[in-house]
Amino acid sequence: QNSAPMPSALATFGAAAAAAAAVYFYLNKRPAKPKKIKLTYFNIAGVAEKLRLAFMYYGVDFEDVRIDFKDWPQMKKTMKYGQVPLLEVDGQQLFQSGAMVRWAGEFLGDGSLYPSCPMARYKVEEMMGLADDITRSWTPCLYVAMRPADMGHSFASDDEKKATTKAMREAFVKDSLPGHMKSLINELTATGAFVCGAEPTIADFTLFCIVRNWTLGHIDYVPTDCLAPFPEVVAWLDRVKALPQLGAKKW
Repeated sequence: QNSAPMPSALATFGAAAAAAAAVYFYLNKRPAKPKKIKLTYFNIAGVAEKLRLAFMYYGVDFEDVRIDFKDWPQMKKTMKYGQVPLLEVDGQQLFQSGAMVRWAGEFLGDGSLYPSCPMARYKVEEMMGLADDITRSWTPCLYVAMRPADMGHSFASDDEKKATTKAMREAFVKDSLPGHMKSLINELTATGAFVCGAEPTIADFTLFCIVRNWTLGHIDYVPTDCLAPFPEVVAWLDRVKALPQLGAKKW
């Protein structure tokens, strides 16, 4: 007469079977890889750059369409929300860059940029929230010179607009930037590498594009060395740029 399996053996077998089933259903619920991806945005980094980096990191071929600002007023009328980027996946139009980069992070490549583990994904979302906080703080300083009416300003002269822009941006660098960078440094110190752990995620690419933009010299009254007091952040920017998957990127 055969003896019954030991409870521990049954438990081990059951756990293995459950894990195998989970992997099977996960792999089979993932959509087929797209045949054609087309990204349309201006010929700047902006909010589309995090997508470009995600595509490059995963080795995904995509058509990178750069539109001229002079063509935008007419094109704007055809956009769902009156804005770009526009992502076309096998002909299907996708909108909103945050939704796009989450989709790309999960369903392209191996999914590591937007992990499925609940706590790992929570951490990514926490850091995406930090990116949102920084953006909300910085946006009035950026758009005061570009779209002052949208920011609640009405200037009597160009000199007045320049003076207000200068004051707001210098105040941001002096008063707001240190706090934001402290938050970022706390995360980098905890992980020793990227903002969510040992490997990059969409949160790194999102924050990278925001933070690096201040150092490029095209924003008046924001010095290119504004990150010098934060060497941990500078080192993190360098780590992102040094990722072998981004080796073809011209910085």
